[in-house]
Amino acid sequence: MLLIPCSTVHFSLVVRGAVTFLLCLFVLSLQLLWINLIMDTLGALALATEEPTDDLMERKPVGKT
Repeated sequence: MLLIPCSTVHFSLVVRGAVTFLLCLFVLSLQLLWINLIMDTLGALALATEEPTDDLMERKPVGKT
């Protein structure tokens, strides 16, 4: 029977936990960047598709509804 020192098992668990935690943070940051990219793209498309008019800068702001 092979006896493994307790400190080795604890070290292995700590390393695995740290790697799992860092991978979760990495995936979360990629998800946030992806959502930001999608939302910014949709907003830019909405602004880009509005027809320009001469009085565009002179009209009053539209309130929130």
